[in-house]
Amino acid sequence: MRLIPEQSPPTELPERYDLGKTNAEITFSSAAVNRNAAISMLRQGHLSVSLYTQDLDPKVLDDENLTKLFLNMVKHYKEMQIKVLVRDSTAAVKNSHALLRLAQQLSSHIEVRNIPDIYREVRASFMVVDRKGFFYRPKAGEFDGSVNFNSPARAIKLLDFFSEVWEKSEPDPHFRKLHL
Repeated sequence: MRLIPEQSPPTELPERYDLGKTNAEITFSSAAVNRNAAISMLRQGHLSVSLYTQDLDPKVLDDENLTKLFLNMVKHYKEMQIKVLVRDSTAAVKNSHALLRLAQQLSSHIEVRNIPDIYREVRASFMVVDRKGFFYRPKAGEFDGSVNFNSPARAIKLLDFFSEVWEKSEPDPHFRKLHL
């Protein structure tokens, strides 16, 4: 199931990708490029992050640089909202995923919920930043996908789906703050 329509690739790629300004569909096919696109977009975000993931994408999201970005966003932008929907966090817990540790420390700023069973057929992975930019992989287990730093209409379509799932989801108990 594809949540957003494809966009034609630009004839010429811009030198710099600015969140809210650069409307160019950039395709990728590796975890490293996916991670770099996410980092580049997160560096420019200051309002919200909505992340829909099957297993917290360890090859993309279990990265200390990415975790530092999330931490800096929360520190510098008090209104920053980070919401994560995850299908299965079992491996993330077992492997002490960096985002898991951060969400436990910042449970009032980073909320993680489980994707309800009724959405099992949606195997995509995506992130929307500031309601403008997104990266999207139609098959979460593969790294073929696209990123666009300024496509509000397509970002809103993803957010509409995200909100629908969020309203039906429950908090993931693994991400609650640890009290020792």
